[in-house]
Amino acid sequence: MGYTLEQLANKVQGVVKGDADLIIDKLGTLENATHRELGFLANPKYQSQLASTSAGAVLVKSEELAQLVENAIVVPNPYLAFAQLSHLFAPITQSWSGVHNSAVVSANAKIGENVVIGPNASIDDDVVIADDCIIGAGCVVSRGVKIGKGTRLYPNVTLYHDVVIGESCIFHSGSIIGADGFGFAPTQTGWEKIDQLGTS
Repeated sequence: MGYTLEQLANKVQGVVKGDADLIIDKLGTLENATHRELGFLANPKYQSQLASTSAGAVLVKSEELAQLVENAIVVPNPYLAFAQLSHLFAPITQSWSGVHNSAVVSANAKIGENVVIGPNASIDDDVVIADDCIIGAGCVVSRGVKIGKGTRLYPNVTLYHDVVIGESCIFHSGSIIGADGFGFAPTQTGWEKIDQLGTS
């Protein structure tokens, strides 16, 4: 999906220099960006690349630097603006919405609005999933888990019982939260395992 330079500038409270209607499809580096990409200059040692970049536009921190390229967005912190704009171009990574028909969701679970639960996910008893969460394919959410609004579990994440997760968290594939630690108490005959009792 493309955005005009003006739309992108509005997202980061920047000022456009050049063609406000220029369409930007992607983000890129000064060295590799194309005429449909937005680059950024955060480190002064790369300023020389402004003269040779093919980027359609560049995020810069001053009017003086903006004069060195055809199109620019002037912002106080180009690196931060680049990070903020990256969210607009992040690809959608699931092709379903709602609860997939192969997911197993307990009748005792409380599922919020706009929640996505992927194929073969398992949601146990007394789980609470707040609004706007994404539970990826193959995830296991065990009994009593609470997940805050806007949190995302990528495929094959496991949350053990009674874990509490805050809002807007991201857990990447293969993460296991709430598993036993490496705690053991010495005894005269060996070691006594310490169970995991934490919840968040």
